[in-house]
This record gives sequence, structure tokens and C-alpha cells, in this order.
Amino acid sequence: MAQLKLEDVVQIMQSPKNTLSSWKVAKATGVSYRSLQRRLLGNPTATERNSNAQLLAPVQESVLEAYISYLAQTQKIPSGYRVQELALKICQVADPATALPSTTWLSAFINRSQFLERKRHGKLDFPRVRESGERLIGLFFELLAYYEETFHVTLNNI
Repeated sequence: MAQLKLEDVVQIMQSPKNTLSSWKVAKATGVSYRSLQRRLLGNPTATERNSNAQLLAPVQESVLEAYISYLAQTQKIPSGYRVQELALKICQVADPATALPSTTWLSAFINRSQFLERKRHGKLDFPRVRESGERLIGLFFELLAYYEETFHVTLNNI
């Protein structure tokens, strides 16, 4: 049998006429058995799981990083959930129906950040945030000046 797409094989498996095991169907169609099993169990694809990994624009993430750094320097350390809430507030400016970002988004945000470090389980390493805070604040004002000049974006519009 020719190589089929995973969606086609799932339809074959869910057909009432199917009498073969998922292992035999996967082997016959050239589809990964584990992928087929995950799809049959209703698990989301990697694309679906990571659909909101880049929820904020790079400029918005820079502003969020600067604010987190500011909070860390003033000893008001935000939890991971609080960071997700802050990101939600930024997103809701453009789309009020936006849902709370996932923990997957939080991990991806920390990994993309130049200034935030992950300790364990997606938590921020705040001593490093405090150490890099001065650089980040300087970068924030440089970016702000750049975007004001280039795109005519004022601080009130961010």
C-alpha cells in the first residue's frame, strides 16, 4: 500500500469496516505507530500544542521582559502565572477574546528571552534577572526610541 497521510490512516482505523489492529495498519501504510496511537487517543499534534508559542510580537515581549526585570529589581517577583496574566493583558489590547497563555508559551518565552533564565519547571531565575536588569532597561529605552522614530509608535500606544 502507498504511503498515506496520518489523517487518512486515522479515518481507516475509525471506519466500522476495519478489522485490523493499529499496529498492522501503521505497518501497511508506512505511518508511525506511535503517531497513529496518539492521534487515535485524541492527543493534539505538535503544531496544535505549540500554536500559541509566539503569542506576542517581539516588541511586546521586550516590553514584558523589561517589566519583569523591573519587578524583580523592586523585590516584587512575579510567579509564572503572573507572567502569563501580564502577557494576556498585552494580548487583550488587540483581541479581547484571547485566552490565558499556556505554560508551554511561558517556557518558550523564557527560552527566547536574552535576559530571563529558567531555573526549573519554567520558573525564572531572578538573581540573573536582577543582574541583567540594567542592560535590559537600557535596551528597552533604545528600542523605544527606535520604534518611536521608525514607526511613530509612542509609549502610550504600546
